[in-house]
Amino acid sequence: KGLLSEDPNYRPPGGESAHEAHARMRDCLQLILQANEGGQALAVTHGIVSYLGINALLGFTSGESLQRYFALDNTSRSTFVVGPRRTRITGINQLDHLR
Repeated sequence: KGLLSEDPNYRPPGGESAHEAHARMRDCLQLILQANEGGQALAVTHGIVSYLGINALLGFTSGESLQRYFALDNTSRSTFVVGPRRTRITGINQLDHLR
């Protein structure tokens, strides 16, 4: 089992469940968005936490794994425009900065 296993409440020994990590990431992103309202912000994470952050930005729950829809490569970036009523995806798994 892993962080994004079928059971979002599974907690590896000494770790946190996907549900707990999702809530932590959601709360962190809210703080970042509030501190940068009307401006730009950057969040750097590890791959699995990126999925949880994207889930949170798009309003998905911790049990809805976006891994089944797309992959995030190492060092990739994903970009979003967060508005008052919706979040718009402007890029997923972008690697052009590596060229």
